[in-house]
Amino acid sequence: MARRAAAGGQRSLAAGLPPEERCIGRDAVVDSLAAALSRDRPGRALLLGAAGIGKSTVSLAVLHRPEVVARFGERRFFVRLDAAPDAASAAAALADALRVAPGPDLRQRALSSLTAGPAILALDNLETPWNGDDQAETEALLAELAAMPQLALVASVRGAGRPGRVAWSSPVELWPLGHAEAEAMFCAIAGEEHRGKPALSALLSLQEGVPLAIDLLAHSAQGNDLVNLKEEWEARRTAVLEREGGARDRLRSWNASLELSIGSPRMTSEARRLLAVLAVLPDGVAQRDLAAVFPDAGPAAARVLAHMRLAYFEGGRLKMLSPVREYVKAAHPPAAEDLGQAMDHYGELARTFGPVPGTPGGTEATARLAPEAANLDAVIRRGLAEAAAGRWIEAAVALTHFARFSGHSAPMPLGRALEVAQRAGDERRAALCTQSLGDIALSRSQHNEARARYQEALPLHRLVGDVLGEASCIRRLGDIALRRSQHDEARARYQEALPLYRQVGSVLGEASCIRSLGDIALARSQHDEARTRYQQALPLYRQVGSVPGEANCIRSLGDIAPACTQHNEARARYQEALPLYRQVGDVLGEASCIRSLGDIALARSQHDEARARYQEALELLRADYLLLQRGQIWANADVRPTVTLIRAARCAQASRPYAPFAAERRKKSSMP
Repeated sequence: MARRAAAGGQRSLAAGLPPEERCIGRDAVVDSLAAALSRDRPGRALLLGAAGIGKSTVSLAVLHRPEVVARFGERRFFVRLDAAPDAASAAAALADALRVAPGPDLRQRALSSLTAGPAILALDNLETPWNGDDQAETEALLAELAAMPQLALVASVRGAGRPGRVAWSSPVELWPLGHAEAEAMFCAIAGEEHRGKPALSALLSLQEGVPLAIDLLAHSAQGNDLVNLKEEWEARRTAVLEREGGARDRLRSWNASLELSIGSPRMTSEARRLLAVLAVLPDGVAQRDLAAVFPDAGPAAARVLAHMRLAYFEGGRLKMLSPVREYVKAAHPPAAEDLGQAMDHYGELARTFGPVPGTPGGTEATARLAPEAANLDAVIRRGLAEAAAGRWIEAAVALTHFARFSGHSAPMPLGRALEVAQRAGDERRAALCTQSLGDIALSRSQHNEARARYQEALPLHRLVGDVLGEASCIRRLGDIALRRSQHDEARARYQEALPLYRQVGSVLGEASCIRSLGDIALARSQHDEARTRYQQALPLYRQVGSVPGEANCIRSLGDIAPACTQHNEARARYQEALPLYRQVGDVLGEASCIRSLGDIALARSQHDEARARYQEALELLRADYLLLQRGQIWANADVRPTVTLIRAARCAQASRPYAPFAAERRKKSSMP
């Protein structure tokens, strides 16, 4: 009878164990923990991670693993501590999970019940009592639990903190799910009919693999249309991540879950301030910029945010997951002074480095700006909403060269800047924005749009007396005509722009017009005139230190020479231009020179050298394309990846131009 009563008591204990939750993408972690905790000498495991990352789910999955059930039977206990602010409350929650009756010496009676035989105990949200006023007492309770030789212990902690007085095995940190796991989790809740749909990919990318966010989003998708859900997300953001009905707790509300971390006693005032600033910067903050963006206590505040896993360090940057950023941005806006400091920093980056790509130092400038592209866009758009938006219009214009020469998806905020200038009646800045939009369109071979922009900017420049802007628009219209082989129109445009550049003393503009007239002559095989034009332009480019212009002139002089069978001169020109292209980071120019050197070697039947040159150019072009593709830094209409691929294909074909002939010779030699 006593044995039957004891068995009945064990069943009542087991009845308090929550059912296993859906656990996707964590099999390796669960298997490893289950094996470690089921050994004869049970382990002491610690689960770490950000809010909503799935620590509770993994803990429950471990308790329900077959080997854990076989080892511990009914003595498997799961204790929720998110409502336990101190050690006494934690002991009471433990006693409740063990079904120990209330009364005197509750803590000791609970601990004694655990010594009755092998048992496994999962302490969920241990950070709540551990971060309380009496951390030492919580660690003393943990030490008593860890001293029990037959007790397997697994604890989950929000953040990266590791409670003391326990010899934890290597802590396991949970990270976001991959796309396949995220999709599987979503469809398991919302329905398989959503799998593979483009709208689902877009929604999941916004959750960045955070299981709780995916779970709540999937519940919002039940009986809903994904396009409608995407529109609701755009309007309400993380307010969508909340289940209707029931308590608004950390398991049913993304916002409530995050507030537990933001309100933690471990969060300092500086960390909360940096959190608010970080939320308005989609690219996060480079570690080297922390002191400029947050001069008070940047590194210390960043350490706290990383410790709480509200942010994380990756590739030298402090970043924030998208669902965290969206909530903080809406619920905890930054103080005006902190926001102003950050905006000033990124505005200065745009104005300082934006015009440099395409000139000496362009490679370094692009490398400085590329990781900040989304930050620059966000900050400039905020600045354009201010009453005094002029400096932010100029910051947007300053990024034009970055957009043209880096392949990024700019115009970024230029379109918005143009609207602001037009609304303010600022013709000068409106002309600059319009011309910049034309420059970017031209760099992408969007000739119709570019022409429309230049024709729109031209009368504005004339209205405000900007002769340099007027000349630049006219020259760019000539560039469009030249690219379309409309040589007469192109010549007329360059000849119209040339005296305007001379009027304002723009040597660079003058040189560019002369070189373009040489390009027309070269296209018409008027080699003597072309050579004369390039030789006129070359010293002008050198006079103003325009390395790209100098390189282009020298390469064009090299292009004339092979047409006249002057291979030695052509080789010398290409070898002279090559380091100049490298100096300004012009990969396409560099690859073109190398390919041309291969053409000369091929014409001289120097096949090994030709192959080496083509393969060298091919690798450059492939690397350039992969770099663009990896960052997805071009708009759909951007022609640069296409140009790169075409040139790469030509190099690949040129590297084996004599292979068919060699095969034919071998075939013939084998004939009787």
